[in-house]
Order: sequence, then structure tokens, then C-alpha cells
Amino acid sequence: MMTTTTARLLLLLTLSAAAAACGSEVSSTVLARPVVNDAGGSATPDGATPDDAAPPDDAAPPPWMPPEGTDTSCVSGATWNPASRASSSMDPGQACLACHTRRTDPLDPEPFHVIGGTAYYALHEVDNCYGFTGLAPNPTGTAYVELVDADGTMLRLRVGRTGNFGTSAALAFPLRSARVIGPTGLINEMGSEVPHGDCNACHTRAGTTTEPGADPALGRITVPL
Repeated sequence: MMTTTTARLLLLLTLSAAAAACGSEVSSTVLARPVVNDAGGSATPDGATPDDAAPPDDAAPPPWMPPEGTDTSCVSGATWNPASRASSSMDPGQACLACHTRRTDPLDPEPFHVIGGTAYYALHEVDNCYGFTGLAPNPTGTAYVELVDADGTMLRLRVGRTGNFGTSAALAFPLRSARVIGPTGLINEMGSEVPHGDCNACHTRAGTTTEPGADPALGRITVPL
């Protein structure tokens, strides 16, 4: 007489053979790391490894919080000097295109005529405070802003050393999507189309809107950590 253990073993072998015949395979979910593309342009994820595996839903990392005692109105603890020479790091938090669409200063090396904004650690940081990258105690790493325009063109912009990002590349508005990819692969994504490229015009410290009747932004653009 066949034992219970033998019967279970035969059943498992039969199921395995059937799965192989159907071409099934085991796969795992991974977080794809973004490809560095400082100048913008399209990019694709690189090869992910098992070390990049996303945690199960019941083990999701808790929201990152600044270390105890950090001034959350300026998490990085550093500010831009308005008297400094114009650069792509200037005036973090302020509406970029309000000036850069008409700027003719010959000392300005990188005018942002299409997209400009600042990514921060926290929602309510002040103007001219340096945003995400390098100056807060932890975490550090590279963040990206990924955009898809009305024609389906994808552009990925690296967040700079004061949190600023921008481009003068041609894009068709409204953008279909805009999202921030953090250094660990976590994503913050807008829940609506993007009507224009002056990101900080809506993503102010308190949050506002430039579209009549539209809901205001919650505050700053933030990097998910």
C-alpha cells in the first residue's frame, strides 16, 4: 500500500512536470536602479540583482524622518547666498521659470526654459534652503525626476547638489506624468497631469496652485526615502 508521504511526493513531481511543460518559471520582483543621465534624455533601468529585491508588503521601510533635533524648515542646514554668482544651484525653492524664461544674464550658464524646480527632504522647507543631496546627515545618494510629456517622450533629470533640477529640452504639455525616484528606488508620483514646467510655482513651502479651481500642492517636491 502506498504511504501518505510517497503519495505526496508523486503529486509534487507530477505538478512540477506539468509546470515545466507549460513553460512556467519562478520570478522575483526587483527594484530597478535608474541609469545616471546628467543631461536629461531618455534612460532605461540597468540590470537588477537579487540584492535589489523589494521587501514584502508587510516589511515596507518606514517613512524617513530627519534625525532628532533637525530643523525641519531647512533639513540640509545650508542656504544659498543670494549674492552668489548665478548658476544651476541658485535660489532653491523659488519659482525658476518666472525668471529663467526671460533671463538674459550672460553669466547664467544653464537657463531652464522648459522645466525647473527643487526637490527637498521635507514638505515645508523654506526658500533658498538647499534641498536634497549631500548636506543632510543621512541618507545620501542620487535622486531623479522622471517626466513623460503629452507625446510620450520620457526625460529623466538628475537632482543637483542643492536639490535643483531643470532642462531646456523641448517637451509637449501637459505632461502625462511626473515622479521623483529616490536613491533606494522608492517613488513619489503626481496624481494628475502637469500643466507647465515651473514646478516651484505650485510646490511652495505652504503649497499653492497656478490653475484656477485646481487643488493646491501639499508643499515641496520631496524625495522618497
